[in-house]
Amino acid sequence: MSLPYQIQAMLEQMGSGLSGARVYVGASKLTYSCKYETGGAASKVMKNGTVDAPVALIFSVNGKRGAGWKMIVSLEPSDTYTVRLWKPCWRTSSDRVGEILDESSDIYCDQLRECIERMYDRAIQKHCGGFIPLN
Repeated sequence: MSLPYQIQAMLEQMGSGLSGARVYVGASKLTYSCKYETGGAASKVMKNGTVDAPVALIFSVNGKRGAGWKMIVSLEPSDTYTVRLWKPCWRTSSDRVGEILDESSDIYCDQLRECIERMYDRAIQKHCGGFIPLN
């Protein structure tokens, strides 16, 4: 099975091998959403904290121990990306399913790798005291 071209392009723009963003953030469990071939609707954060992204690459990152951080890279109708760092909310009594920890929008393809790495660095500094947990 081959990947949709939008998803394949995202992966290529993130870089490959040891110098790529996926290795930098410890990406695992890659999944994607591709509801449209071209065009479509913009991604958005829903009231419950989930992300509705018609065209997106989603992957787990090595973050705060037990927090379940995920990066969501969404292709927008403007042909730019929105990158979000998301974490699930584990409280069952809450209406919230997730929370956005960081977000950058209007990211061009040549900025994608740097954006992901910079967002990850900020999150590690803010939520992990600057230390990357070894899961």
